[in-house]
Amino acid sequence: MVINMKIKIVLTVLLMLFTNSIYASILDELQQVKNQPCHSKSDNERVHLFECEKEKVTNLKHLLNKIENQFREQIGKSKENISGKKEKMKLSFEKSVKLWDEYFKAQDQFASDFLWAGTPDDNLYAAYGARKKVIENRILTLQDVYENYFVFDDEE
Repeated sequence: MVINMKIKIVLTVLLMLFTNSIYASILDELQQVKNQPCHSKSDNERVHLFECEKEKVTNLKHLLNKIENQFREQIGKSKENISGKKEKMKLSFEKSVKLWDEYFKAQDQFASDFLWAGTPDDNLYAAYGARKKVIENRILTLQDVYENYFVFDDEE
């Protein structure tokens, strides 16, 4: 009985270390994406700013997709418990991903409508800046849930 408890404690500590290292690496990647230099070659300052914002949004979306895939993987690996927490978590997560995808598609359409009209204006630039912040917040929220759910899963 004591041996089983010691094994459980060791496994819990290892899980915490593993999860915290993933959490730290994602936060590091988020910081790297935010600090990446812009690759825009435009001479027009407004177009240059817009292209930089668009590039950052694209990079953040790639990071968000990576995190969502890690989330799916961890949900798949976690143990099923009596209350069906794993299945509820999986359904809730997939529903949130679908809603976010619809939100991003609507924003992409909005941006392409503006671009079709000509040079990007301040509204479009502001929209991409806001979108960048929304994606960053989604990444941080997912990481908080990820850390809290998977670290403490065995304690219930």
